[in-house]
Amino acid sequence: PAPPPPPPPAPPPGGEGPPGPPPLVFTDRVALPFKAAFPLVYKIFHQHGLTSRVTFIGSARLGLPDAALWGLAMGCDLINVGREALLAIGCIQSQKCHTGRCPTGITTHTPWRTRGLDPALKSVRTANYLIGLRRELTALARACGEIHPALIGLERLALVENGYRILDLQHILDYAPGMGLPGVAARGELDELMRPLFEDRLRTPTTQVS
Repeated sequence: PAPPPPPPPAPPPGGEGPPGPPPLVFTDRVALPFKAAFPLVYKIFHQHGLTSRVTFIGSARLGLPDAALWGLAMGCDLINVGREALLAIGCIQSQKCHTGRCPTGITTHTPWRTRGLDPALKSVRTANYLIGLRRELTALARACGEIHPALIGLERLALVENGYRILDLQHILDYAPGMGLPGVAARGELDELMRPLFEDRLRTPTTQVS
């Protein structure tokens, strides 16, 4: 018998609104996903030769290493994190931010609720999250033979669909070769900043043999 047909593709994702304050329909369905919207804007600036004069800050569920790397490859100069930092300090996404009754004490002024937000503890958790994010981004860069994740272009990233179909991100987003990467001056600054750290890491053994 003939093999069963592949499953239909998943529906496109909805909007990427904030985690709690707006109506749920705004979070789910308003605006384009960042990974679809940002290339549309970036290519306009690129066509007019303005990308080196603008600082692009990506923000929309980019707080995990793979998503942040995607954003940097598309041309983001910086990655802003919000949702993930909130989760690090205890947000449970109860969607009560706008009511003043946040059960974890993050978005409330009620004295007995704010006891749940201990700055001494939560600052450490936030720092651990940011340190871990930067460490894993740097590890991804090293795996690609680069000293900084911003030097990884879209031609080195791919999507794998159902049935193991591989899609080239550079082709999907219609980026020219080298588009989205830092300019020559920025590359030099990154090299000067990261090369000593990269070489120290290579010289430092990661395991000890007795």
